[in-house]
Amino acid sequence: MSSNRMRTRERRRAREQQSRRQRQMLLLAAVVVIAAVAVLAYVITSQPAEAPVSDAVFASYEGIPHSETDEGFPLLGDPAAPVQVSEISSFDCPSCGNFYRTVTPALIERVKTGDISFVYIPIFGTGGIPNGEGANRAALCAGEQDRFWEYHGALFEWQMTYANQAFASNRLASGVDNLGIDRAAWDACMASGRPDDVIRAANTLVSRTEGFRGTPSVLVDGVMVDSTLAGIEAAIASALVSG
Repeated sequence: MSSNRMRTRERRRAREQQSRRQRQMLLLAAVVVIAAVAVLAYVITSQPAEAPVSDAVFASYEGIPHSETDEGFPLLGDPAAPVQVSEISSFDCPSCGNFYRTVTPALIERVKTGDISFVYIPIFGTGGIPNGEGANRAALCAGEQDRFWEYHGALFEWQMTYANQAFASNRLASGVDNLGIDRAAWDACMASGRPDDVIRAANTLVSRTEGFRGTPSVLVDGVMVDSTLAGIEAAIASALVSG
């Protein structure tokens, strides 16, 4: 074999070895980057997130009875009140957040006078904020410790403050501590199917509700009404007279 041919083969082998080393180095670098990203993601998601609960949230529901309907929907006020107002709502829906700020306070006052009971029918996915399902489940599990309405208020406050990061899993968990909820019992509920049963019941009700076109939607004694405060008040007044 000529010396030129041998040198050519040696150069080819050298290039192949160098190419293999480069591929190995790129693979190693990719593994390191993926591991670093995974560690960073774990650190970010495992760290407590800010989850403030304003004094106004606690004050809003103080002294008002909390219970639930047969389907498991949270109910505020006297279940035997002459009129039942139900809101079909989603925590991931900004319009529902606006309803919470502009309409819900007036409804709470009507609950306090005994004119109405107020039911929250929890669905998700009607807005663009991520993890609406997680927010639903978290609030329903808080409800097992008589804290649904306070958690509900906190969720809508976070929606306005943190936007697309409002319902990060670590924020939902931090909110449990800030609301004085037993964490072990809440974790057990979150790991169970109980909140999912309630959400399925809500979806079933919505599928059978004539006139439903989105959230928030309001029913007065089971009949869809205009979801403005004026529309709801007029429907309540009519129901009180006819009742």
